[in-house]
Amino acid sequence: MKRTSTCAPALAKPALKLAPVVKLRLQPKTIYTDCVDDLRDMLVEARKGEIIGYAIAVMYKEGDYTVKAMGEAEKSPTYMLGMVALLKNYFLRKVLDK
Repeated sequence: MKRTSTCAPALAKPALKLAPVVKLRLQPKTIYTDCVDDLRDMLVEARKGEIIGYAIAVMYKEGDYTVKAMGEAEKSPTYMLGMVALLKNYFLRKVLDK
């Protein structure tokens, strides 16, 4: 009699092999002044105590990126997940409307 492992179901599918991740090379020759202006405005608001936390995803021109959460955003992950869901919907609409 053939035995099956008790650790995994007998009908378990093999793990999917993922394609390699392609690193984007975004090397614009321009400085996005809208980014600079927005960051400057946010710094002014933070210094006044109006901004109490943020989560950010930053793209670097070499294709690297970073994500981080600071302040109240780090302390309130459930609240931030709701905001991230809204951001995801925003970008989904932009992609799907093309």
